[in-house]
Amino acid sequence: MACWPPKATPSPTPEAPIILDSAADSYTRGGSNAADNYGTEIETQIRGNIDETLLRKAYIKFDLSSITSVSDAKLRLYGSAN
Repeated sequence: MACWPPKATPSPTPEAPIILDSAADSYTRGGSNAADNYGTEIETQIRGNIDETLLRKAYIKFDLSSITSVSDAKLRLYGSAN
């Protein structure tokens, strides 16, 4: 037997976003600097170039051990061009 007026189904309460800072970051360089460690630098660098000695690749690590499930994720990176 149906009830009138029908009861609205409550919407699930959205969970507050979890903001994670990086656990570690670094970058690599090409050429004669390829073996150097840049893990203690304040900033990371990225650069694309045909000349592999000028390449810079950044790596960012996040600790996800406290995360049990993910329904949506966003990665926000901010930078500047020199």
